[in-house]
Amino acid sequence: LPKPRWSRAQGNKAGGSMSTTTNAGTADEGEGSTSLLPRRAPNGGAAAWARVAAYGSCCLGTLGIQYCFGLLYVELTEALHASQEEIALVGSLSMFLLLLLAPVAKSVVGIIGARMTAFVGGVLASCGFALSAAAVHPWQLCLSYGILVGCGHSLASFAPLSLMSIWFDSRLGLAIASANTATAFAPLVLGPVGPQLLLAIGWRAAFLYLAMFDLCLIGGASVLLTPPATADILRSTTNHATRPPASAVVHELCCMMLKPRVALLGLILLVYGSAAWVPIVHIVKLGLEQSLSKEEASRLLTFLALGNGTLRIPAGYLGDKCGRSVTFCVLVASYAALDVACSFHSAAAASRTFLPGFAYLAGGLTGGLNVLATTLPYDVGLPCAEADLALPLQMPWFGLGIAVGPVAAAAAQSETGNYKAALLGAGGLLFVASILTLVLSLFARRLSLGGQTPTGKSPDFTITLSAIEVNNASSSSSHV
Repeated sequence: LPKPRWSRAQGNKAGGSMSTTTNAGTADEGEGSTSLLPRRAPNGGAAAWARVAAYGSCCLGTLGIQYCFGLLYVELTEALHASQEEIALVGSLSMFLLLLLAPVAKSVVGIIGARMTAFVGGVLASCGFALSAAAVHPWQLCLSYGILVGCGHSLASFAPLSLMSIWFDSRLGLAIASANTATAFAPLVLGPVGPQLLLAIGWRAAFLYLAMFDLCLIGGASVLLTPPATADILRSTTNHATRPPASAVVHELCCMMLKPRVALLGLILLVYGSAAWVPIVHIVKLGLEQSLSKEEASRLLTFLALGNGTLRIPAGYLGDKCGRSVTFCVLVASYAALDVACSFHSAAAASRTFLPGFAYLAGGLTGGLNVLATTLPYDVGLPCAEADLALPLQMPWFGLGIAVGPVAAAAAQSETGNYKAALLGAGGLLFVASILTLVLSLFARRLSLGGQTPTGKSPDFTITLSAIEVNNASSSSSHV
């Protein structure tokens, strides 16, 4: 196997520790360092699924709350006498930072471990919610909810995700989908009772309750966020290994970002994110526009959550069986057709039957596509270590799209007085994302049939998982 650009020989000689270099990376200290741990995934068992349950709790406390911003959207617009664009910016900024800081979260996981990273993220998010309760201007919400909650949710969301590829390989999509299903619980519960609850306690008290809920949920889940025991054994033998210099790390990150497949993945997620989040943020306002009452419009969040909870696991399972990039392409095209159909629906009398179905499918497609988006780097022919590094590099582009899309939709609605232009634009962008995904899939398949690897090296560089496991087993038996 080719050696990395930087060498650990000097550190191993000084510390007397074994060398565990494989295609999947080198074992190192830091309980959440995914790309540097051996790729010998349990792929099941009680311990592995317990980590999925912990990841699900973190999803409920991060993305689940982000999904409920549509309920707060109307209340904050009226209470703070703010424009739609200002309040949409608050939610978009929080979600943008959640994804933008994914590379930073990966670095923090490598330093202090996934368990402590998630706990720190829960504390930051709780502080952000508590400060949001005292906001009197939209810019204050941008600082508390937009920045502080977004940063905390980024740490708490990516810390467990960074462990999933260590615990699972061929069932990775199913594992991530099962955990992400928990994001549907928050809007599923708050959708029917949200308006009455906000009327009874007020939105300021709601922020305080969210602060306590986030701290307890994420803090409790962080206890289980540890890698497999085999990784701990290998890590304990390499505590004296020399870390790569910072310049080498920056160089490798830049090279990874410039790889054609990684760059195209980033473009796909940018286009998809800018369109997919529009119905999530504006679903309640869309219902009010089509003559639904406030309670009926808020109940659309329930259908959004039902779709989000029921269609994630089928999407993840289908991606594992049929190919994640192909499944992603088909579902994005379906989502585009759904947005275009909704843009031409204007009959107020039929809104009570059409909009619940639209909300269900939009929530389900968004949830399923988000699951597949986190597994795409593992489906385009990248080696495991490069896919681990490419995943957090894609999230900022996804976050940028999410930050721009809902704000642009709010501006279009204010300009035209309806959501027809916004939904047509979202549908067009989703069609573009579908075509780009198809191009990426065909490009990856052509290189695979041609015997080329993503790094331009010999085909022997991309070895199978079973070969990696044999290599790890032999290294353990001969050195440990």
